[in-house]
Amino acid sequence: MNIFSRAENFQRSRPGPEPGQVRDPLASQQYLPDPPAEEIIKPTRYQRIVHRLAEATSVFKSSVQNRVALAAVVIVASFTLTALYFYVIPAVAVAYTIQPTPVTVQISGPGILDALRKVTITSRSAGFLRKIHVDNNDRVKQGDLIAELDSVDLAGQLAAARAEAEAAKYAVEQARRDYDIALATDAKTKADLQRRQPLRDRGVISSAEFDNAKMANQQAEATLARSKVAIQRASAQAAAAVAQVEVLGSRLNDTRLQSPMDAIVISRDRSPGDLLAPGTTLVRLVDPSSVVISARLDESVMSVIQPGQDAFLEFTSSPRTPIEGKVLRVGRSVDVETREFVIDVVPKQLPPNWAIGQRSKVRISAKLANGTISVPQNMIARRYGQVAVWKLSSTGSVHWTRIELGIFAGSYVEILSGLKVGDTVVSPVGRYEYERIWAKSATP
Repeated sequence: MNIFSRAENFQRSRPGPEPGQVRDPLASQQYLPDPPAEEIIKPTRYQRIVHRLAEATSVFKSSVQNRVALAAVVIVASFTLTALYFYVIPAVAVAYTIQPTPVTVQISGPGILDALRKVTITSRSAGFLRKIHVDNNDRVKQGDLIAELDSVDLAGQLAAARAEAEAAKYAVEQARRDYDIALATDAKTKADLQRRQPLRDRGVISSAEFDNAKMANQQAEATLARSKVAIQRASAQAAAAVAQVEVLGSRLNDTRLQSPMDAIVISRDRSPGDLLAPGTTLVRLVDPSSVVISARLDESVMSVIQPGQDAFLEFTSSPRTPIEGKVLRVGRSVDVETREFVIDVVPKQLPPNWAIGQRSKVRISAKLANGTISVPQNMIARRYGQVAVWKLSSTGSVHWTRIELGIFAGSYVEILSGLKVGDTVVSPVGRYEYERIWAKSATP
């Protein structure tokens, strides 16, 4: 038997208090009343040491168990309080309930002043610029003379060509007269041959005389055929001479440059005395009635832009003086890099000082189609490249809901998918999944 078993036997051998008796705390090993002396078994020193070790061990075990139980209670209480705080007790947040309300989109984009009818006057032939009749900002009408090139050489060539054409005309007349003579000669020799045929048969004339008449007829036929060819050749030469006259006349006319329309001169690039090559730019003309603003807009708003819509133009030179205008047409191509398309806006009036290429800003107000839903932009959340909202469920908790955005309209943005009328979204600040929310208001 080890010392622990002996200590336990010793403990069991000690009498306990009778019912109704109270142990005196001042007595270390006595009960009230004390038992008879002969019944007390005095333990040895070794047994007392073992007994005290056993009591210390029991106290230590009890203390550890109490601490473990207390820690478990604290942990359970912490988890319970955390769950209550984050998932049971509702947080106050601003909410927005989606309603089918009309939304007006403010669309803006950069624009450049341009014109639908603009002409660049260029030289069609080489030569020296003799005179220019216009300058920058001059107004011209259709047919007005713009500039003149040196035309002395062309005038001489044209005169010579006209003379050649006249000579070719006379040559044609001469060839026709020769043809008439050859035709008469052919008829005479043919008749003479027919008269001599019966005379030779009767022996009145010799065969040699008949052969001479026959040869003369053949020569007359050859001369007639040559006269026909001569007429054709003379006619072709006359046509070529006339064409050369027309070519030189056109080139001479090209030395006089005229305005093809009523316009304003926006630039003059050459001065008298300059040597011009074919295609050299002289002046540029613009019809002021065809001036438009070509604006670039994002392709996402293409569905709400229509010809005839009102627009406002703000020029960089006078941003505080907007000018009214209307959309003339919508472009049918999108830039593959910027994903933008072009619209042309006609201004009701032009600023006092304007120039082709001048910068401006175009603003258009457009209403979205009926049934369009939108939410305030401050309700949109972005995370890990996703666009979503925190949607409030019927149980009062919020959930991360992905959406697809459409057109931005001021402080609102169109929702293409992910939400429907009647859904409620809450402010995304500090939100997490399954958080319980008490909606502060149904509108922002």
